Amino acid sequence: MLRLLVSIVMLSFGAMSGSANASQIAVEYQQGEYSTYGVRVAVQPMQAQPLPWWGLYWYPEVSISQWQQHQSDTASGKINVVALSPVLRKPIRELGAGTLSVEFGIGASMLDEREIGSKHLGTYFQFEDRIGLHWSFSPRHSIALRYMHYSNGGLGRTNPGMDFINLSYARAF
Repeated sequence: MLRLLVSIVMLSFGAMSGSANASQIAVEYQQGEYSTYGVRVAVQPMQAQPLPWWGLYWYPEVSISQWQQHQSDTASGKINVVALSPVLRKPIRELGAGTLSVEFGIGASMLDEREIGSKHLGTYFQFEDRIGLHWSFSPRHSIALRYMHYSNGGLGRTNPGMDFINLSYARAF
């Protein structure tokens, strides 16, 4: 599974290399419920594109994450996640030398385990929902604070979901 995740990220970098000043990579710390924490690496392979409605922009994002529980050394104490999500962003005001935006999106993710600690997530497939604040404080650097929710949307017998607060730093290339 880890090889698959690395391959997806490398393919994303290949897609980024053909576009000038269009891609970025983000590193995020995730703090979740049930003493769960994680690291997430996200690739935005193209510059956010304007949509014809309400001043919105959109971009695709590919990510890999690893969730872990504090004090858990068992195989079910870690989950690797790969996700693909379209993200919508709405600039709300200029702030310093940059722009403050609100962002939201719903995507798809695959887990390599269905349990983390004693929590059973129901299915390997999970929807990845997000809402957050994003601040581009320079042309190449940004930070974001996000709430992210993972859930199978009732596709499995159990659907407890997982909630995270993410702190993100991104750099454009």
